Amino acid sequence: MFENDDDFISFLNFGIDSQSELDMKENTVEYRKQIGRLLGESRKNAKDDKCFYCGEKCSSFCNSHSIPASFLKNIAVEGDLYNSNKLVNLAFIDKDYGVNQSGTFQLICRECDSKIFSDYENPDNYNDVPTAKMISQIAMKNF
Repeated sequence: MFENDDDFISFLNFGIDSQSELDMKENTVEYRKQIGRLLGESRKNAKDDKCFYCGEKCSSFCNSHSIPASFLKNIAVEGDLYNSNKLVNLAFIDKDYGVNQSGTFQLICRECDSKIFSDYENPDNYNDVPTAKMISQIAMKNF
């Protein structure tokens, strides 16, 4: 379908002409497959075999959320949350994700995740003003 990766990437640009838009609608399944492969390869290349925080070798990483999952569950509709494609509306990208796929990264081990983000992930700690430690944990997660 695409001559090279540059052709594939170029169709993602905004300002798509009407013919390109028609082509995209006709080839949605193929575009979804190519995006899935691209994202899968990107994730694989970004992931190390060691925990980003402690440096220990790790065979499986924690599915860590940028926003605590307990909060995401409260705003989810039937388990799904909208993403930015709800506004952009590209036919070949989903408009929502389940709570377990929303705002996640898999770079640290479960032990580190539960230890270093314990204040930030505890809903009871949000009854008052967030502490400097919680703000630091939020900044670290988003970095």
